Amino acid sequence: MKLKKLHFTPFPLVFRQWRFLFAGVLFLPLLSVVFFTTKPIAADTLDVTATVPAPLPTEPASFTSPPNNTRFPSPIITLEGTCPQNGAYVAIYRDGSPIGTAPCNNGSFTMTVSLVPGENQFIAHVYNVTNGEGPVSAPLTLFYDVPNVPEKPPLSPFEPLPQLTPQPSPGSGNPLVLWYDYHYQVRTEGQPWSWEIHISGGTPPYSIRIDWGDGKTETLSLTGGTSFTLTHTYTSAGTYTPVIRALDNTGQQAALQLLAVVSSAAIDETPSATKRERKEEGIPLSFVVTTPLAIVLVAAIVKAWFASSLSPTIKGGKKP
Repeated sequence: MKLKKLHFTPFPLVFRQWRFLFAGVLFLPLLSVVFFTTKPIAADTLDVTATVPAPLPTEPASFTSPPNNTRFPSPIITLEGTCPQNGAYVAIYRDGSPIGTAPCNNGSFTMTVSLVPGENQFIAHVYNVTNGEGPVSAPLTLFYDVPNVPEKPPLSPFEPLPQLTPQPSPGSGNPLVLWYDYHYQVRTEGQPWSWEIHISGGTPPYSIRIDWGDGKTETLSLTGGTSFTLTHTYTSAGTYTPVIRALDNTGQQAALQLLAVVSSAAIDETPSATKRERKEEGIPLSFVVTTPLAIVLVAAIVKAWFASSLSPTIKGGKKP
């Protein structure tokens, strides 16, 4: 039997594969038109936040001045005390309500507070830089004795009775109270601070005076309401204790001490182990979609080319 000579004829098969190539050439520009007009996939801001709590204070703060059971003739006083070494600040509570905050400087704190008529019980809460609370202090009991308003001598029965408007004495009625919600934070020079201050009791209108602690003061008047907002900007680094004093229409007084920690370095507002990563450049969606398609299409054509090149056909279409 005579064998026929074999010939490699890749062109018919390759011609069939070229149909895919032509389709790809037409299809890829269409994808580019569609996806280039689509919003790019970009991670404009990728925040990765991890907070590592600081060790909690293991010892409570304690009051050193004034002595327990001291009586005062005026409502504005100063409290002093000690706080543990890893304490960042102390929040003072009077009768269960927060009335002020003071930093722990070299193991001690000082705070301006106000008394309400009668008995006042104070407790100091100590916190670390991540606002973790330690043990509370022993209570401190102080008294505010409201001065008696001298009575006027009785009028002569021959004198006409004047038209008098009753004026309540300071301390009568609901006591005037200031408070706010505080969490430890650090801001840089030039960054604005904002506090929402709550006010209750007393008789409006109220006169408010703020000593910002940097040599600047501010006064404002409130006709009523239950809260007001204060803003201030510190231009130098340091620890500031602004003091707010309020006076109502009957002469009642209240005081509230704030806390502002200002840094000269550009650090996060909260003193925690926080890292942020920002990616400004994104990847176009057209690149993400069309590039893999193009690679797959080219790979398919190359594979078909080699497969057809290695596929033998017998001239005449018959087996030997």
